[in-house]
Amino acid sequence: MFFQKKQIYGKRHVVYTNSDIPKGIPLFSKTIEDMKDDKQKEDFAWYETVRGCAYNCGYCGHKTRNNLGYIDLENVAEEIKNIKEQGIKRLFIVDPIIGGNKQKGKQVLRMCNEQIPDTKIIAYLRPEMLDDEFVEILSSCNLEEMRFGIQTLNPAVPRMGKEQFYSQNKRRT
Repeated sequence: MFFQKKQIYGKRHVVYTNSDIPKGIPLFSKTIEDMKDDKQKEDFAWYETVRGCAYNCGYCGHKTRNNLGYIDLENVAEEIKNIKEQGIKRLFIVDPIIGGNKQKGKQVLRMCNEQIPDTKIIAYLRPEMLDDEFVEILSSCNLEEMRFGIQTLNPAVPRMGKEQFYSQNKRRT
């Protein structure tokens, strides 16, 4: 499914009417690797399973999209398989919140546990997403680092506008 433009903000921000990201050539596939000029093997990769964020925190740059753009789980599964074949040892899942929501985050981490158990995972997560099942999945992961924004621990911060957030923090320093 192709994106349908809904509205254009300035020169770079486009808002789409659907949240499906079109499929293309799976990342880390032989086709993609053959396109590279530099054939040196890499052991670290940046990877995303979602674009945008469901939150509209005043301090964050991920709020430029009015909805989440999900990458299909079948595509994610294929790309994780390709990550294994390429020998990636460290994977930074750069989603603002892994998977974009709790259920998809769990599914992505389960796939990582099954397909690339020796690959170290780095990712972002919000504390309120942690439940017993998520903790169990995380305890099985080869985590290098799980990042929690300390600002997300204070329920008032996400509602603050950027100027209010920075002016209050400037006063504290």
